[in-house]
Amino acid sequence: MLKTITSLILCFTTTVFVAQNQDISDQELKQFADAFQQVRMLNQSSQQKMIKAVQDEDLTVERFNLINQAEQNPNKKVEATDDELKKYKLAMQSVEAIQTEVQKQLETKIQDAGLTLERFQKISALLQNNKELQQRLTSLMQG
Repeated sequence: MLKTITSLILCFTTTVFVAQNQDISDQELKQFADAFQQVRMLNQSSQQKMIKAVQDEDLTVERFNLINQAEQNPNKKVEATDDELKKYKLAMQSVEAIQTEVQKQLETKIQDAGLTLERFQKISALLQNNKELQQRLTSLMQG
């Protein structure tokens, strides 16, 4: 239901660069954990703002997503009235404005935790395939 909006949000936090296998200190992993928690909370609140922006234009999230998928993929057809398309465009403008603001806030929160955006992304990439690093992160976040 919220697939497209969630995808829009996730693109900010999961866009990663190819990471080399680098040692990550406990301190740096703790900084990442702190930043990750802040990013997660920001994503949750921004998702709610985007849902509200869509609903404020009298569209359901499902309808917005269908129209958005058709806009993104010329092979996908969806019948939409002119009024729906107008509402979609207004909602999309609001969603894009929210995304721009969220991106700035994400970068600030990551930097406030003591990491650069690039380093945060590299650690994210390493975490995807490194079980030991995942376990270290889980331990830090629990304790």
